[in-house]
Amino acid sequence: MKDENCGKVMTEFIGLRSKMYSFKVEDCHLIKKLKGVKKSTLEKKIDFEDYRRCLLEDINLYSSMNLIRSVNHDIYTVTLNKLALSAHDEKSKNPDIMETVDTKQENYQNQSTDKVDKTNTITSISPKEHVETRPKDGANAEGIEEEIGNIAPGKYKNIPKKILNFIQQNHGEIYWTPDKELIVDGKIIRNTNIINLITHLVRDREKKPLGFEFFNEVLKRKNFPSSYIKNKYLKTKILYAKPLSWIEY
Repeated sequence: MKDENCGKVMTEFIGLRSKMYSFKVEDCHLIKKLKGVKKSTLEKKIDFEDYRRCLLEDINLYSSMNLIRSVNHDIYTVTLNKLALSAHDEKSKNPDIMETVDTKQENYQNQSTDKVDKTNTITSISPKEHVETRPKDGANAEGIEEEIGNIAPGKYKNIPKKILNFIQQNHGEIYWTPDKELIVDGKIIRNTNIINLITHLVRDREKKPLGFEFFNEVLKRKNFPSSYIKNKYLKTKILYAKPLSWIEY
């Protein structure tokens, strides 16, 4: 064991569990060890008497901390209440040993970090309640059709509308968010753009836009009409066999 008291005489020791103890040395200096708790929390919020009460009176102590989490590029804050002091191994008894309080989710993509609201916290939500944000209404189909029509070749002006109608008929498997990002099987494909994806079908572009593999896969699955595909790089190439040369002797 390490000589944590630096050779000084230990005057009082309280040990709760492994790596969860505190003791005083002869000059009244206090040593505290608490696995899994931030050092700043241990130094400012937990004292020797907390260890004593936990051991003699079986009073558990919880500590709270604010953390930043990220899921699918959505950044949000959570308040985490964690069991700090306990004389028993509560993990074998209580599955909710760590309590997470969900907060409002904000999308900070393409925003300056100086504008992040660090004080926005909701504490009234049940720890077991799952919070999910999902777009309710997609961007207007007519507006998308108009944007694509301004880009697509004149002879294919009617094709974007047919493609949009096809997507709307299969909206359970493919659609778009209010930000025009592609949704496939209920999952948002980030940083995609439905306008770029549809335009790629009607313009001769060799470079595929982001997310086109997902887009193309679901179109094939739903028997998308090949007559709507006007991009020559996407059309199936027909290979013609070359005639065999006569062998001369």
